Amino acid sequence: MYEYIKGQIIEITPTNAVIDCGGLGFNILISLQTYDKMKSDSEGKLFIYHHLREDDEQLYGFATKDERELFKLLISVNGVGVGSARMMLSSLSDEELRNAIIGEDVQNKERKRYRTQDCTENNSGFERQDSERRRSRYRKHQHWYRY
Repeated sequence: MYEYIKGQIIEITPTNAVIDCGGLGFNILISLQTYDKMKSDSEGKLFIYHHLREDDEQLYGFATKDERELFKLLISVNGVGVGSARMMLSSLSDEELRNAIIGEDVQNKERKRYRTQDCTENNSGFERQDSERRRSRYRKHQHWYRY
């Protein structure tokens, strides 16, 4: 819906930025990478990911399009939400995160408290989801097997 928001930075913290754009103040959640790039600027441009839930609406901002695309890829993995993805981007640079995922760097991901099962390239969560579905189906009909 929104590509970017450009304007005067009113307030910036490691977790969010308030940007005045045309008289409207946008409260945008950011990663530490974005904070490091924008903390000394008086004006800024953030590429936006608009996250909608039935009870909430949030804007996530990124200093580069590449960071936003990586965020979208992370949240497409089963079990990784917007909060987890933002924490991953805050802990590692884009390149380090890509290398950890592609190279299946288990030690790096465990050190950063990532779920290795959800972050590996070969297992994007679908096999785990399928096995959980089979287990729940068995549990649902488990009472049939008791007799």
